[in-house]
Amino acid sequence: MPVPSSNLPLLAACVEDDSSNEQRGPEQLEAEVLRQFQDCWLACQTYQLLQQQIPQLHNPAPTPGSIKALVQQHARQRKLQSQVQLCLEEQELRFIGACLERHVIPGTVGAGAAAGIDPDEPRINYDGFCQAATEVLTHVGPAAGPYFQASTFLRFERDAAGAISLPLFMQYISLHAAGLRLRVQLAAYDESGTGVLNTAQLQRYLGSAATAAPLLSSMEAPFLPHYLHIAVRKLLLFHGRRGLQPSDQLLQQSSSSGGGTVVRISDLVSSSVMAELQELLMLGPSAEQERDLFSNWFSLQSTQRVLSTFNSWDLDGSGTLSRSEFSAISQGAMGELFIARVFEEHVAPQRGAAWPRKQQQSPTKAAAGGGGALSPSKLGTLPRMHTGGSPPRSPLNGSTAVNRSSLQQQQQGGSSSSANIWPPPLPPNAAGARDEMDLLAFADFVLAWDHRSHPAAVGYFFKIFDINHRGYLTLSDLYTFFKEIHMLWVAMGEYADLDIHDVLDEIMDMVKPAQPGRITKADLEACKMSGTVFSILANVDQFYQYNYRENFMHQDGGES
Repeated sequence: MPVPSSNLPLLAACVEDDSSNEQRGPEQLEAEVLRQFQDCWLACQTYQLLQQQIPQLHNPAPTPGSIKALVQQHARQRKLQSQVQLCLEEQELRFIGACLERHVIPGTVGAGAAAGIDPDEPRINYDGFCQAATEVLTHVGPAAGPYFQASTFLRFERDAAGAISLPLFMQYISLHAAGLRLRVQLAAYDESGTGVLNTAQLQRYLGSAATAAPLLSSMEAPFLPHYLHIAVRKLLLFHGRRGLQPSDQLLQQSSSSGGGTVVRISDLVSSSVMAELQELLMLGPSAEQERDLFSNWFSLQSTQRVLSTFNSWDLDGSGTLSRSEFSAISQGAMGELFIARVFEEHVAPQRGAAWPRKQQQSPTKAAAGGGGALSPSKLGTLPRMHTGGSPPRSPLNGSTAVNRSSLQQQQQGGSSSSANIWPPPLPPNAAGARDEMDLLAFADFVLAWDHRSHPAAVGYFFKIFDINHRGYLTLSDLYTFFKEIHMLWVAMGEYADLDIHDVLDEIMDMVKPAQPGRITKADLEACKMSGTVFSILANVDQFYQYNYRENFMHQDGGES
């Protein structure tokens, strides 16, 4: 078919070689254009084939508000609704327990005694298990189906009669149902469906849980932000891992505030820390008089104690603790090098995002701490026992009082000139001086110190003692820290002929490193003595208790 003359300029423009267009006819131009289009089509087919062979390594998140994002959000909501239907309620658990008790096999006493099993323990065989399953599935529905399968029955130890322990089976159902319920509750705050929760999402969960808990219902509204910031630190310290965040958000958040730290939901479901929180949420109002709730980190009493201690030693009311103020908490029992390393490794640059600055307060607020503040023994100062002779002189308490008074005089004298410039302004990406500890970093230290043998605390303190960042500690590193403890030991009036190298040899014997002379983080976790090692190297009062541990044991035995 001939090409109209009006289309010749268009065909000529599609041909690469424009200089020869005048010598070509319409049919030649059309053939050249067809050839070029065929080449483009073959190139596209080849590219698509390569795309199918090379896997896509990165799937970008959908744009917020797009159709893809809305569809994914709706799908997650539908999935959560289906999982909620699989959660067993308390009344359903009671019905399952009553149904199983009706099918307990008779004559368990003789079989149990022969097999070395508690004769008074109710047991159920597979026939009674199947009969109970039929009745339970009829009344409860498919939510109880996973618990009444043959594979579930075979997980438990069976006796000679083929029966399993009924209390153990009910405990399994209760724990599994509670874990599934907790997983669904946490997943409701995972809007992106990544399986992890960041700091803000964890605080939202704690906030909703606090409003429904009887023991936390008396919390005043102004204290709620403080409670959330303190309570979430245990979850982040014990289970946190570094996650990805946009660069602009990373610049606005400091490491002490948990900027890019996330926690996997699967870790929280099986966590002893989350079990501690769930235990508090289930307690009634009467438990406040019956139990000591200070040992529960998520209790109102514990968080108030941490905040009260922090405010009591924040003499200048800046909202942060200086190294001198932090050292005064232990009454001078901690080594200066240890405190310096705490600030170097775990105190973030102050950029104003980690914790809001407080209003200037009078230094006399330290006396208003009251009984809610942490006792000195919480951070290592223990009652000293004298073994004989004249009482040892302890200048630490006196020197601590002098330090506090001098701090107050310095702050009162220079408050007028520095009130308007503290904290000093820093650009968003500045490194900043690590000389001021905010409340979040203080809460992390309190947690790590109270759980010195926990693997998370081992990682916290290992960074402090690993001065050269080599991944292991040598005798030289241990000597560097314990030398200050020895000086404090002598200042207490104790015997000065204590051999430092003998103490270091004891530490090596406790740890038993895989490679002699090099203590790694894995060695400290495996030896189960990391708490004692950190105490000896960091706090002279803790070393005092370790050195006279046999005397303390005899004293406790005599009192009992």
